[in-house]
Amino acid sequence: MKRRTLLLGAAIAPFASLLAGCNSEEKNSSKQHRNLEGKQKAIPNVERISNPIESLKNVDIAEFFWIGCPHCHDLEPHVIKFQKDNKLKIHKIHATLNKRWVDHAKWYYGFIEASQKNMLKHSAFNKIFTEMAERKISSEDEFINSASAKLKIEPTVLSEAISSDKVKHQVEEAKQLTAQSGINGVPKLLIRGEYLVSMDGVKSWEDVLNRALVALNALS
Repeated sequence: MKRRTLLLGAAIAPFASLLAGCNSEEKNSSKQHRNLEGKQKAIPNVERISNPIESLKNVDIAEFFWIGCPHCHDLEPHVIKFQKDNKLKIHKIHATLNKRWVDHAKWYYGFIEASQKNMLKHSAFNKIFTEMAERKISSEDEFINSASAKLKIEPTVLSEAISSDKVKHQVEEAKQLTAQSGINGVPKLLIRGEYLVSMDGVKSWEDVLNRALVALNALS
């Protein structure tokens, strides 16, 4: 029995470290989270951000992610299942914690813009997400060539989308939301623009998503 307990602990420990997520190389020294004395007592495993984000107050769950993050990539199939099981839409926001992530945000929003009416967009996104998370793509040209091939569109279509004013606006909005959230790593789930789901003590990605659901239900 003792041996079984030790093996279980060994299995959980590395997974807990994986759930720590991806941190920006550029540290954010300002801690913007604080605990609530009143309302949070009824909402376990969340932290209220210092300045709730008004534009996200009607968004049930927002996920801050980075398309190059292997942890975000590992979370993705669980997000898809969670959305189907609970009939909820998780709103993705590409984090912009450093210059590289800002560049990747531009690629991501360009991909979304170019693939809006493309029947291959879901499978293409999953494949490009995998390539980014596995560091198989290191430049914008490589991203454009790989993503456009998966979408079966001309590379110029994706290139123009990435350079469009719409995508520039989306990237600026993502930068603002990332700064307002106070996060310094991903993935992070934000409930109604106000409560960040804590990753402390979680043993699986299902735990993270279930915490988000409990918080959402407590606020409803």
